[in-house]
Amino acid sequence: MTNLNEAPQPVTPVSRTQKPTQKTKLKLFISRLLVKAMKFLQWLDTRLTKTIFNSNPDSYEDLTPSDNLELDPTYEGTLLWALRKSPIQNIALTGRYGSGKSSILRTFERRHKEYTYLNISLATFDEKIESGSADARQLVETSILQQIFYKVKSSKIPDSRFKRIRKLGTGGQIIWTLIALIWLLSTAQLFKPGVFNTVTWWKDLSTRKSGLNTISFVIFLAGLGTVPTPYKLDSFLKVV
Repeated sequence: MTNLNEAPQPVTPVSRTQKPTQKTKLKLFISRLLVKAMKFLQWLDTRLTKTIFNSNPDSYEDLTPSDNLELDPTYEGTLLWALRKSPIQNIALTGRYGSGKSSILRTFERRHKEYTYLNISLATFDEKIESGSADARQLVETSILQQIFYKVKSSKIPDSRFKRIRKLGTGGQIIWTLIALIWLLSTAQLFKPGVFNTVTWWKDLSTRKSGLNTISFVIFLAGLGTVPTPYKLDSFLKVV
C-alpha cells in the first residue's frame, strides 16, 4: 500500500549526450587548424617584421619618444657646437613635460653615429628620501654607477661590487657539468684511490696509467682556483 503522507521522491533526470555528427567534427577540426595557423602566422610576423604593420583605425597616439623627428636645424646645430667645444662638459636640454626633449636626443643619436652614447635613467619614486639630501645624492650617484657598470662586460670588472645575473646557455651548462664531474672524480681518486675499484674499466685505467694520481692532483688544484676568494665572497654577500 502507498502512504499518501510521504513526500514524493525526486526524479533524477537522465542525461543523454548527443554525439557530434561528422559535419560537426569536421568544423571543429577546421576551426582548430585555423587557430593554430593564425598563431603561427602571428609568430612569423613577429620574428620577421617585428609586427611593423599595426592597424590603427581609431588614430591612437603613443607618448613614447621618437627617433624619427623632423629636427629643427637650430637644435641640431647647437648640440653639435656644444659637443665639439672641448671645455664644455655639461649640456642641459630643458622643456616642459611632453615637449619632445627625449625625441630630440634620440633623433640626434640616430643621425650622428660618430659619437658614443649611454642612456641613463635617474627616475626614483622613493618618497621617504628628501630631494637635495645626502641620501638623495648618494642614490643618484649609485644609480649612475650601476647603469654604467651594467653596460660593461662583467669579465672586465671582476672585483666590482655591482653584480648581475648571467644566464648560461645549454652548451655552457653541459661544459660546466662535465668540468664539475671530472673534478669530483679526480678528487675521489686523489684522496680515496680505491673508491672506484668496483668499476672494472676504472680499475683497469688506474692499473695501466701510473700518472693518474698526478693528473688528478693537477685537476684538483685547478678546480680550487675557481673557488671564490674571501674578497670576492664578501663582495657577493654585500650584493645579496
